[in-house]
Amino acid sequence: MKPAELTCTSIAITAKGLDAHAWVVDIDDENSPWRVSWMPRRDLTRQTALEAMRVAARRLPRLGPVQAGAFLALAQFQIDRAETMPGLPPMHRRQWSGEQVLAIASRIDEVLAYVGTVPDLGAHRAAEYLTGKLDQPVSAAGVTELARQGRIQIAGHYKGHPLYSGHSLEAFADTEAAAAACEAGRELTADEAAVRLGIRRTDFDHLTRAGITGPAGTWPTRYGTTVPYYRVGDLDRIEADRPAIDWAAVRATPKGRPSPLAGLPAANDQPETRPERRPAT
Repeated sequence: MKPAELTCTSIAITAKGLDAHAWVVDIDDENSPWRVSWMPRRDLTRQTALEAMRVAARRLPRLGPVQAGAFLALAQFQIDRAETMPGLPPMHRRQWSGEQVLAIASRIDEVLAYVGTVPDLGAHRAAEYLTGKLDQPVSAAGVTELARQGRIQIAGHYKGHPLYSGHSLEAFADTEAAAAACEAGRELTADEAAVRLGIRRTDFDHLTRAGITGPAGTWPTRYGTTVPYYRVGDLDRIEADRPAIDWAAVRATPKGRPSPLAGLPAANDQPETRPERRPAT
């Protein structure tokens, strides 16, 4: 449907004094896509089309990141990425001229391919995104594990916490790897870790005292203290990494009897011999 074919002012908008139009492609329902004349093949929502038209009607000689984002229907993270896109004009004092923004609009398909549609996200929001994308539960710990394996990338940090690359999240589609990462990254208390290894809690305490295993991090409690947690992926490698330990004997030791691990030297009493973590497969 072309703009000229529309006569109903409720669905066709023209910026006063400009050759700029917005129109609805299909008026069957409220979710019909809208388009603007400077990006005629790109589907927008009604709201983004209206915001773009408001900026067009102001006829600004220069546009900052907010105005350029509205005019191009790009989020601020996309505008930030567009500033680094080869071939696009650099911003001068964080502004583009009106002519430059129109030139960028003419290349909007290239721009969208470069900037992507997913911002860099923290672990919890990245987990929500992947849960929806893969149609299966993905945990924040699973996201951390995927990054540890190099399957998604860390783009930076915010307040000491990693931000996971929106580009790599957008490209990730391996449901089996995601499920395996969620299991390997699962966080257990010391009691749960002992159950995972099939040993008593006192045996597990000897492993931590000897530095054979250690917490991957801590959980804060409402009382201002912390509780250590252990990664399933680390626990599942202990037996293979320590073949000299008689694991059958440890597991066979009944409650109330001394642990076969009691003779292990403390970590601070021996040279560091803990093997490096093997890359996940």
